[in-house]
Amino acid sequence: MRRGPQARTLRADNRGMNTHTLDALAALTETVAVIRHARGLKNPHDLLEGSQDWQLAADAFADDFLRALDAEPKVGAWWRI
Repeated sequence: MRRGPQARTLRADNRGMNTHTLDALAALTETVAVIRHARGLKNPHDLLEGSQDWQLAADAFADDFLRALDAEPKVGAWWRI
């Protein structure tokens, strides 16, 4: 029996994900958290989940994570060289 296009289900394409990629993302997450802590900034796990401060910290953490993921700005923006 042949299935038509209606029978297809949408699936996430995770062929590019492997344990090395996941490990690298976990390491980057931890790196961003450590850098934020060293700079005196709060991380989401430091605050009461769902509070306004938690949301602000989560948004700032996400911005920092994406900046680190893109490597923009360069390392000099994170640390003074």
